[in-house]
Amino acid sequence: MSFSDVTALTALFLSGIVFYILASRSKGERLTLLGYTLADRKMDHNRFGASFVAGSTSLATVLLFFLSTASFYGFVLLWCGLTYFFGQMIFINYISGKQQLLAKDIRTVSDLWFNCIESSLISRIITAVTISSFLIILFVELYIGSVIVTYFLKPFLPNLSGVLGFAFVSILVISYVRIGGLRAVMETDRWQLKLLVTSVVALFVFSVLVPEGAEPLREVQHRNIFDVDASLTDCICFCIWILVLNFTLPFSQLSSWQRIAAAESGSAAKEGFNTHRRRLLFVWIVPVISFVLLASKGFGFKDVTGLFDSMKNAGGLSSGVLYPLVVLGFGAALFSTADTALIAFGTSLADKNTFVSRLETYSEKKLKRSFTIFAAITFCLLAIIYYLAEADIGSWFIPLVYAIFGQLTVVSPLIIYCLAKADRPRRKLTVLGEILVAGGIFLSWALIISCVFIDVSRNTQRYSQGAAVISFLIAGAFLLLGIKFGTKPKAPGVGWEVYGH
Repeated sequence: MSFSDVTALTALFLSGIVFYILASRSKGERLTLLGYTLADRKMDHNRFGASFVAGSTSLATVLLFFLSTASFYGFVLLWCGLTYFFGQMIFINYISGKQQLLAKDIRTVSDLWFNCIESSLISRIITAVTISSFLIILFVELYIGSVIVTYFLKPFLPNLSGVLGFAFVSILVISYVRIGGLRAVMETDRWQLKLLVTSVVALFVFSVLVPEGAEPLREVQHRNIFDVDASLTDCICFCIWILVLNFTLPFSQLSSWQRIAAAESGSAAKEGFNTHRRRLLFVWIVPVISFVLLASKGFGFKDVTGLFDSMKNAGGLSSGVLYPLVVLGFGAALFSTADTALIAFGTSLADKNTFVSRLETYSEKKLKRSFTIFAAITFCLLAIIYYLAEADIGSWFIPLVYAIFGQLTVVSPLIIYCLAKADRPRRKLTVLGEILVAGGIFLSWALIISCVFIDVSRNTQRYSQGAAVISFLIAGAFLLLGIKFGTKPKAPGVGWEVYGH
């Protein structure tokens, strides 16, 4: 193990200690379910902005996606950051003007649906889709973490390094999230954002300073920085997919709703976004420029191990300073996403139709214990899946990314409709309405999952990209049919407040 490896590992270890200390500072008064899931709705604009950027939609996954597809899509990947920025800006500006909606006891997107249209069945289906998506997010983030840890463990424990890396990341995330729930996540996110920004700077400096690689892409030594391997059709399909995804995902992803619902007010969330928008664009755009520049110099990476090797082998400033900083930043991106996914995954079970009535009666000790047991069982099951599929999991990374976000487009029409009708009287779905809406969700979800498997077998991405767009239209069409032919007004005097309390 080189001096650079020791430095990187030491930095990761110290950063883990900082995570735990910051999480411990978040304890405050007695921890309740509201504190665990929504940080007592006391998040100021600075905390919101930092946490929003650090927990950007599966940021660790996005960084690895950029890394592994930079030569394929090139600067087209900048479209991801730009559409994400404007999609989130629209979402936050719209929600911040719905203060009466934020004031209600709504923890999840499932609650948001039930606040608009009473249907326990559809609410639970939304919860099931949310759980499915965040389970895959957790798995992918832990896989990325295992790749980073395995990089250091493999020389010593070649057969167990992957599973041990998976377990290490799982235990670390559980240990500090269990202390304070979303409060702990918010406290650690500010530290993680600083590490992430620093590592992005280090990555860019490396991409500028490093000479051309010894192993060129496509068997050529020189490559124009604007070259891409993808065809024009592939680029167009990708851009359409990203456009639909980034303009619908903020409304359907529980972690986005959870953060804005945890803010002191809608104006605090809006101010936090505006204050940190430069950082958001920075961490989404600069990595693309860096990876494309590296690709033009002949560096083709499929995962982080190739990047780490190149930085270590470059010597000098790259191996002694830039390499440890990039390792630390990738770790920060990983933890900021994994803890967000974990707390959102747990919160999904605290919707009005599931366990909220029981959870609200728990003491702080019992709440922590229940969360820890729940998280530990989840991570153990994911670790078993990882162990059984470890040999092939690398080839499934990109398809799993499509599976994560594709599923969330399925429920986007429902959530967007609820927000649009938030000021209207509450309605109730009839049996026919439930069948139509549930049928649309099921057809859309089945299309997303089947296209992921088709893409794996055919080594393409077009089917998953097209399926996300088509499934959004299918779910939206069936929703409109269900609303038109299967709703009736809610009886006077029976509303959300009566149901919730």
